[in-house]
Amino acid sequence: MHRRVRPVKRSKTGRELRAAHLVEGSVFRTGDRLRVNVRLISTASEESVWSESYDRAVEDGLTLQDEVARTIAEQIEVKLTPEEEARLASGRTVNPEVYETYLRGMYQLQQYTPDGIRKGLAYLQQAVALDPQDPLAYAGLAQGLTLIGHGANPPPGVFARAREMAVKARALDPLFPEAHAATAEIQPYYDWDGDGAERSFRRALQLNPNLEFAHAHYGWLLVLEGDLDGAIGHMARAQQIAPVAPTFTAWLGWLCWNDGQLDRAVAEAQNSLDIVQNFPWGLYVLGGAYAAQERYDEALATFERLHTIAPNLGDWGLGLTYAQMGRRDQAQEVAARLAEAPDQKDPLILGVIHAALGDADEGMRRLEAAHEAHVDWFPFLGVHGGFDHFTAMAVETLRGDPRYQALFGPLEIPAT
Repeated sequence: MHRRVRPVKRSKTGRELRAAHLVEGSVFRTGDRLRVNVRLISTASEESVWSESYDRAVEDGLTLQDEVARTIAEQIEVKLTPEEEARLASGRTVNPEVYETYLRGMYQLQQYTPDGIRKGLAYLQQAVALDPQDPLAYAGLAQGLTLIGHGANPPPGVFARAREMAVKARALDPLFPEAHAATAEIQPYYDWDGDGAERSFRRALQLNPNLEFAHAHYGWLLVLEGDLDGAIGHMARAQQIAPVAPTFTAWLGWLCWNDGQLDRAVAEAQNSLDIVQNFPWGLYVLGGAYAAQERYDEALATFERLHTIAPNLGDWGLGLTYAQMGRRDQAQEVAARLAEAPDQKDPLILGVIHAALGDADEGMRRLEAAHEAHVDWFPFLGVHGGFDHFTAMAVETLRGDPRYQALFGPLEIPAT
């Protein structure tokens, strides 16, 4: 099922984006030819101020993007920096087969499911084999490997391999924004280097302000830095750029849940499920927002539904909901089930559940093990409020514990 997109006034969109002009366009492909129609719209008058049609070979698609960007800049009298001039002047041709394979791979990755990641990596490896000198596929592979690093039981060295791919992409094209974004996605979770990630994200967005996954992942970095308003702004931008990608909509709901905007969190989670039925992160956010509203029957039903799709994620939600409800026996049963799961990736989830139950000693034991294992999401527990109200329960239990303070001191993350 797909969400129905209602037409909106360009003036309203312009106000939301703080933009004086919008670009509208269409692309048609026939064989090895592209037909591109572009219009520049004034958001004040909602009238076209410039339009053009282009007919090009498919392999000249990236060069055409640069040509259109330059023309639009001239139309709105924007002065380009020397670097932007150089970037537009160095437009490269693209192998159509490589580009299509890359797009297929990225589409699969953005489903954020084990099967999607597997298929996405296969497409991206195929793209590398087709043209080992194209940075696109290397940057995509870096993203895919990072997703595996976030998954259950990540293979040893997966983040190091992701960084290798990102370095390769940057070496092939130092001005390639996707390569800088891929680097930025690795730095906060593998290196625990927030400052480096900040620089890399800013560089990626300087090179391409409309790179949706850079906005989304930068949003998570801003959560880590304690800037929730900024995080919501960047996640909303990612959603605006890619409105039919379920991930950014679900993540926007997650940030709203974190911020206490619970009705909006529920709405965004449901929107993501309209885009992709049973989308795992959409279900997780929906269940969590229901729990935060104390709509416990709906929360438990949602997490049971999630359990049939992603058992560990469903159990995480169930365990934490039972803990919030004070149903200790059932929360402990879920924790025991998680501990015995063959694909349980790390002790962090169990540490959060035990801490939410008020069991500081067991919670700390698990979190110390998570720190020792260098679990990717570990730094988020150093931020007051965590990344949702569930982790906030754990932080509230532990933040006065000297052992907790000691864990986060070396990360230079405020354990407030």
